[in-house]
Amino acid sequence: MERLLLGLDALNLLEQEGFSVLKSLLAKDENEATTIASEIGFPVALKVSSPDVIHKTEIGGVKAPVNDEDEVRKAFRELVQNFASHNPGKRLDGIIVQCIG
Repeated sequence: MERLLLGLDALNLLEQEGFSVLKSLLAKDENEATTIASEIGFPVALKVSSPDVIHKTEIGGVKAPVNDEDEVRKAFRELVQNFASHNPGKRLDGIIVQCIG
């Protein structure tokens, strides 16, 4: 049986196996996203996290670089809106905030 490991699950597995990975955390709302981004440091990338989306760029599910808290809030809202318009009825777990600096 073939299984697909995506997003944070894949990064966590790689980290457990000793690989260096970029700091990445899941935000459930834009306030949490700004807090995470401030803690890990700018610039960051924001990416949709959903088991129903493999190719995030095809649905406008990635924003980078994001350079400050105002941009995080704007990008978060855009990603949620893009996801909803391309994936009605699908599950959005949140938005991954990832260090890119």
